[in-house]
Amino acid sequence: MFKRLLLDHHYQRPVDRCGDIAQVSLFIGVLCSVILSISRRAADLIMGLLFLVLQLAFTPAAGGEMTILQQNTLKQIPTNITSALSRFNLHPRTTVYATCPSCSCLHKPVFKPGSSAAEYPSHCTNKPKPWLPICNQRLLQPSSNSPIKPYVYHHFHDFVASLLSRSEIDAIIDEPCDRLMGSLDRPAPLNSKDIWDGEFLRTFQGPLPQTLFIDRKGESRLVFSLNVDFFNVEGVRVRGETTSCGVISCACLNLPLDIRYKPENMFLAGIVPGPNEPPGDQLNHFLEPLIDDMVASWERGISFSHTALHPSGRVIRSAIACVVCDLPAARKAAQMSAARSYFYCSVCNCCDLKTLGRTDFHSERWNLRDKATLRQQAEEYKNAESVQQQEALFAKYGIRWSPLWKLPYWDPARQLVVDAMHCILEGLTGFHVRNVLRLTSVAADSPETLPPAFEHPFSAPVSTDSQPLTENEINQIKGIYCLLTSSVKNLDAEDGCHRQRIEDHITWLTKRLTAKTIRALKFVAIDLHCKPIHGDRIVEGGRILKVYWVNTLIQWVRLSELVTLVSSQSCSGEQNLGLLVCNPLNLEHKKSSSIYVPSLELLTPLLG
Repeated sequence: MFKRLLLDHHYQRPVDRCGDIAQVSLFIGVLCSVILSISRRAADLIMGLLFLVLQLAFTPAAGGEMTILQQNTLKQIPTNITSALSRFNLHPRTTVYATCPSCSCLHKPVFKPGSSAAEYPSHCTNKPKPWLPICNQRLLQPSSNSPIKPYVYHHFHDFVASLLSRSEIDAIIDEPCDRLMGSLDRPAPLNSKDIWDGEFLRTFQGPLPQTLFIDRKGESRLVFSLNVDFFNVEGVRVRGETTSCGVISCACLNLPLDIRYKPENMFLAGIVPGPNEPPGDQLNHFLEPLIDDMVASWERGISFSHTALHPSGRVIRSAIACVVCDLPAARKAAQMSAARSYFYCSVCNCCDLKTLGRTDFHSERWNLRDKATLRQQAEEYKNAESVQQQEALFAKYGIRWSPLWKLPYWDPARQLVVDAMHCILEGLTGFHVRNVLRLTSVAADSPETLPPAFEHPFSAPVSTDSQPLTENEINQIKGIYCLLTSSVKNLDAEDGCHRQRIEDHITWLTKRLTAKTIRALKFVAIDLHCKPIHGDRIVEGGRILKVYWVNTLIQWVRLSELVTLVSSQSCSGEQNLGLLVCNPLNLEHKKSSSIYVPSLELLTPLLG
């Protein structure tokens, strides 16, 4: 028995009943909100300003009243963007669930007859596990009846109805199934450009016995890909990710590739609320509303009252052909063990990390994992009687229960596909370029490394009887050598900020040198024949602080950088200054055992 949906609201647009001035005003507000993506508060401000401008324009200069037409125009223009969007019928039908902050269980709202106010239970009534007590976590805000963590689910059937209400979509939605049915007598193409060229849909059994899914029998058959991904809503931060939200979406694979992934053609099932990813099998709660709609569409079919090109209606059956995610999200959606676990492969029977990289593809280990066995193992996990038993089953089989098993056709070995972007483009291609072809040994995400600004014959940090050095001090001395010869970033930029970049580099260098030990700093300074400096004077006796040795090395670096600048600006002395760049300490007292690095003021005449 088909489930019939009345979808007349997709063909009713209240904006058509408004006047021309009101339609243009509403369009400006909706354009700013939908296309330009301004905030809701800003869009409310724009609608209010539009109303105010028209009110001032309609008010007679000499007093009096506005005409009836002008009054009606103002009544048709709302002062908030929510009402403006409703005039264009852009709001999909949704259900706002109250999410339990503890167990992530979804609680559906209840509406009393004649009331539009949603009511939720005050506390969670879910049992996270059959043997555990009721969660009893608070669901609502203390000052209101709104959920603490709302989860907005967009109705899947309403999205399909919105697609079929567009005549250009309704005209092409059945072409892939009919085209593939007509080519079954020919072998599949060797080069696949789309999922319709593969073997899966050519053999995918439909809901009717002994019938392929693409054999429509007068119905429409829609194929979808399910996408689950998590992201940091605060963007990429220096200190790392602090929050994580999830996106559950679908793409209709019946659409041509050039329009398949456009935002207006994608189905956003919901956004999993943060601030953290749901742990363990808690993601199941957020997938269940979508999977339940998919089960109903598969088993009974959805009878739409009418579509753009079928006024008398049509029956639609939908299926999830593949789940496309990156590796962490794919394993979380399918509730399978992680990619670095003992059961590292979700496709074949290869297991144990010691076998990674094996190429004996003729072995039975490379056979696809059996769908019936996986279903049985997932059901064993679901029906376990204790948390210890569940953990033991997960360790033994590497699979938990997922709502995807409600779909009678779900086969993770074939439908949990490899994400092309992460695996092929970022993984295999990068590995081939770096390790096989050896074109570069630097990963794409490695920090930029600059060559040294100059070379200097530093002494090797060797421990002697008179000056014993620990292994840590030897490593620090080598690090100081690298810091002293480090290059200034973007010094070749033509924006006139050379001096500022050098000063920023000196500030950074001072902090890095201050983090070193005083013994390592003293060794390097003595190796450079430099005495400790405090201000503009040499410290001959008394207590010598770490900052004095840091100042000495900073002065040495300032001298080398200034000589480099002089070398780039001077033509007559280019040859001599080039020698100074190689060894800045040759500037004066070349044969002295104790060289004092002069301040920058002494080098000012060199700049001419």
